[in-house]
Amino acid sequence: MIIQALIKYTPYSGLLGILPTSGWQSNLSILADLKNYGFSNIILAEMAARNCINNNGAFSRDQIYLGFDFEGTIEQCITTWDRGIVAGCYIDEPSETYPCAQARYRLQNSIIPLWRNKFGYSSKIVLGDRTHRLVHEFDDLVDVVNQSSYRDYSYFFFGVYDFIYTEADQRDVWNSFNSSFSNKFNCLWISANSDQEEFSDLIGHARNIGKNQVWLFDGGD
Repeated sequence: MIIQALIKYTPYSGLLGILPTSGWQSNLSILADLKNYGFSNIILAEMAARNCINNNGAFSRDQIYLGFDFEGTIEQCITTWDRGIVAGCYIDEPSETYPCAQARYRLQNSIIPLWRNKFGYSSKIVLGDRTHRLVHEFDDLVDVVNQSSYRDYSYFFFGVYDFIYTEADQRDVWNSFNSSFSNKFNCLWISANSDQEEFSDLIGHARNIGKNQVWLFDGGD
């Protein structure tokens, strides 16, 4: 006799999100697996989000964040979106594309008004950038901020707002971002690959500093 059992997890409390790799995003079977493993929210590119919604995928509109790279056609995506209100959007590293003043102008005068007009204020705008200094250029415009330098989440402070890579985990950086941005810093990245030995420490520390959102990225395996 063969018995198959579906194991389904739910987050203990708060929000557990994931930014899956591009190869996973369009695979409805993988998205269903991610939902079964307890992820309550997901960041998807526009076409992957459409595919999930159009085909009654595991994640509903109120669980999907549209993910945008700042060099992309964000305004066009917002204008042509016709699948209803989503949970929010994630805008990645505007300072990588334009000087801060130019990036701020585009956010303030184009992207954010379009988003608010289409989705209202219940659909959250989340923005990530690499350092305190850069996040401070934009934090007053958005609902949630994070530290986005997830290539290697290890830093050493060399100034008031900036840091360089070292071997430590990101708990000290989280403390510093929390001091700077308080409740607005509430989208904490954990690497599915680099942080495997530190999950317990990181998730525990997120709770210690009063956060209720943890997001996993780079889930290649």
